[in-house]
Amino acid sequence: MHHMDCQVKQLLFLVVCFAVKLLAMVVNAAHVIISFEDFAEL
Repeated sequence: MHHMDCQVKQLLFLVVCFAVKLLAMVVNAAHVIISFEDFAEL
């Protein structure tokens, strides 16, 4: 049972890492799109 709890924590950690990476990618893409729109206006 204790080993199962450890596996769940490891899986949760991987999911959080993936979510953070995905969020960083989305924020980065949003910055690129926003800066591109600002550049298009000039």
